[in-house]
Amino acid sequence: MSRQLIIIANDGGRQNHLPGVAVDVQHYLRFFRQPEAGLWEVGEIKVFDNNETTLDKQRLSSYILSRRMDGVQFFVIVFCGHGYSNQYGMPFFELSPGNDASKAEIKQMVANSRCLMIADSCRVTYLREGGRMPTVEMFSNTREGDYYRQQCKAIYNDTFGNLPLGTFCLGMAASYNQSASETDSEGGLYSTTLIKTAQGIITKKRSDRHSVTLYQTYSPIETFPVVHAFASQKVRQATGGQQVPENQVFGSSRVPFVVVPEL
Repeated sequence: MSRQLIIIANDGGRQNHLPGVAVDVQHYLRFFRQPEAGLWEVGEIKVFDNNETTLDKQRLSSYILSRRMDGVQFFVIVFCGHGYSNQYGMPFFELSPGNDASKAEIKQMVANSRCLMIADSCRVTYLREGGRMPTVEMFSNTREGDYYRQQCKAIYNDTFGNLPLGTFCLGMAASYNQSASETDSEGGLYSTTLIKTAQGIITKKRSDRHSVTLYQTYSPIETFPVVHAFASQKVRQATGGQQVPENQVFGSSRVPFVVVPEL
């Protein structure tokens, strides 16, 4: 099954530099390349880094269209960098300095496909800010064999690929007119919490699958909305309600985020 992971990294350049964006990229790459997060291969991943290329919505749209013409059935898009909202609450993402794209525009780019988008950026009205992740270990140390790895990938692909066309699931670091909490030393609170939550679910599922009885039902999949909901609650508590990550779902909510096959 053909699929595409797109990571858009805008560290703001020299004027609005976000040093943690480079860390974001490495952490998301490591997360998605583990078996339980889809086992994405190098050839399925495209990183747009504003230090290497100037990305605008026309170029992004052309790239997505070319991949769809190549037969890609679903996309995962990760955005790390500056973002804001307009006066109507529409999220905008700065693809590169001076080049923005709205949620509606990106949603249109992947129309009639299937897409999960994760955006770690602020949503304060007309304020561009960014989220970053800390340099801590949050990833699976799975030592399972190739059969397990391919099982994970197959279940992930089948679940994603069978979603209704037009499914668009967006996880955002904050609600309208909120800033995304981050520090130079620890990075973006949302991304950190989201990945730690996912990793905790992976660990629990790997334990639970050993104790499933004949009369119990085990689900190998945890969806993004469920993982996001847990992470959102933790972020809300940590910030006293000053930052509440938001999940918007168009179409099916069965978008997979982690997979741990049954024994």
